[in-house]
Formats: sequence, C-alpha cells, structure tokens
Amino acid sequence: MRRFYIPSKELIKETPEITGSDAHHIHSVLRLSPGIEIGLFDGKNFTQLAVITDISEKKVRFRLMNQILPSAESKLSINIAQGLLKGSKFDALLKPLTELGVTEIVPFVANRSIATLDEKRFIKRHERWEKIVVESIKQCGREKSPIIHGQKVFEDTLQMAQGADLKLIFWEDESASLLDVFRENKNVTSLFVMIGPEGGFTPEEIQKATRHGFISVSLGKRILRTETAAIAISSILQYQYGDLGAGNHPKLA
Repeated sequence: MRRFYIPSKELIKETPEITGSDAHHIHSVLRLSPGIEIGLFDGKNFTQLAVITDISEKKVRFRLMNQILPSAESKLSINIAQGLLKGSKFDALLKPLTELGVTEIVPFVANRSIATLDEKRFIKRHERWEKIVVESIKQCGREKSPIIHGQKVFEDTLQMAQGADLKLIFWEDESASLLDVFRENKNVTSLFVMIGPEGGFTPEEIQKATRHGFISVSLGKRILRTETAAIAISSILQYQYGDLGAGNHPKLA
C-alpha cells in the first residue's frame, strides 16, 4: 500500500486533501485514480487508511477509513544528542538516523564546537531539518518523525537525559568498550547518547557527564568522524536492544 505525508491540520478534517507538488506526483507520476486505497500519515500518529475520492493535478481529496497500527516503529527509545556540525553535515546525518529508528535528536554546542548558529539561522536550519525527516519517514515506512529539539548548550543537554535507562557519552580517549556496557546493562528500553562535535569532548566535559550518570565509552582504536560515529552507534544499539535484525539473533554480550 502506498503511503503519503499529509499535514496534521488536514488529517483531522472529514475530507482531507493533498495539494501542490505531492498532488502532481500522485496524479501525473503515479497515475492513481478514485477508489484506490492509500495510507495517510502526519509524522505524529498512526497511519490512517483512506480512499481517493477526487483527483486532479493540483488537488487530491480523500475519505478516511480506519486507523492502521504502526508496524515500523521500534519499541526502543534512542535519543541522540549530537554536537553541531559544520555546513550540511548535520543535514546529511538526519536521514540515516531516521531510518535507524532514532526517537529524538538534540543538536548542542560543546566547548570545542566549530559550528554555532544564532537564533535566526537556527530557525531556518531547523525548518530544513524537519523537511528532511519527513521525506525520510516517507521512504523508510515509519509512522512518526523523530523529534528535533532546539539548540542546547552542553550542560542543558546533560539535564535532558534524566529518566533514560542508559546514558552514554562517547570519547576517543576512553578505554571502556560497549561490550563492557552491554554485560552490565541487559534490559534497556530507553537510551540517551551524547556524541561530540568535530573537535570532540574535553576531559572536563566528560567529568561533568559522568557526574550526571553518563558512562564514558570508546568505539575502538580507530577515530571515527563524528557523523560516522552517530550512525554506527545507533545501528549497534538498535541491534542490541531494539529491532534491527529482529528475531532470535545473538546479542553482542
């Protein structure tokens, strides 16, 4: 069944409609017609089953039917706090994190951050980020968009981790491995993960994090680019505690 994104304000209407370029795609590219059943989702709730009632190049109108239970959402809550990155690096990171089932994303500024955004620039960047994750959930089949928080400072990011089952901060000068963490933490349903900017974390920041209950962890002998680390960490955690390769697969520890 084909799925299409629709704004929340439309999905609550008795006869919701899609307009603009998406309507053109449905009408002229996919060549769908009245009577065809599709899925509508707003990135916040379950997918709604609907049937096309009227269609043109500029507007597609639907009749809502029953709600479809989510099938592609992980039961594991992963909150990735990522140090702001230069240029479009943060943009490029959003798509794979969405595909990997990350629940929330927190951009923050650390002591060694190269990239910083004033309020006006951040608002524009945040609008672009929201569009990227919407396009990503269309492709990967998720019902809910990851929440992208406002820009935080390091100390405020630490406070956001309260309530997580497991809090991790990754540091290139650490010796403890993820296997050590997995051996000590078996039943985890929510994680808060901090990944530094291009310049990494300072020893003082690591000390602050550990005082807030974070476990400092290494990803091995090789130094990974911060955007590579975010994808690798999300994949490993989703495999260990979530639904990546769901089934009776052997755990890492």
